[in-house]
Amino acid sequence: MYDSIAVGSLDEKTRATRDAMAVDFDLHSLPLYADDAKAHAMLPPARPEMAYKWAEAMMAKGIPGEDIQLLANTLNPLPGARFTTVEILESGYLDL
Repeated sequence: MYDSIAVGSLDEKTRATRDAMAVDFDLHSLPLYADDAKAHAMLPPARPEMAYKWAEAMMAKGIPGEDIQLLANTLNPLPGARFTTVEILESGYLDL
């Protein structure tokens, strides 16, 4: 999802990806990130109107909702809410 959003050095690409993910998952709205001074200082400016637009873009491209939901669960920015490896395997999504 983020491999082509920036050009330049590895540091520039890393920063662009980090910023895009912070906006995509609206990290400013999550206490884990917003209430921690060090984490908050690393966040780009808040843009809540852009949160989860990646999911909308995937839907517009015809990606099935089940696929998007698995990504959302796997990429959840809250560690306690994020799918674990066991949960991913038990979800049946990867069954052949």
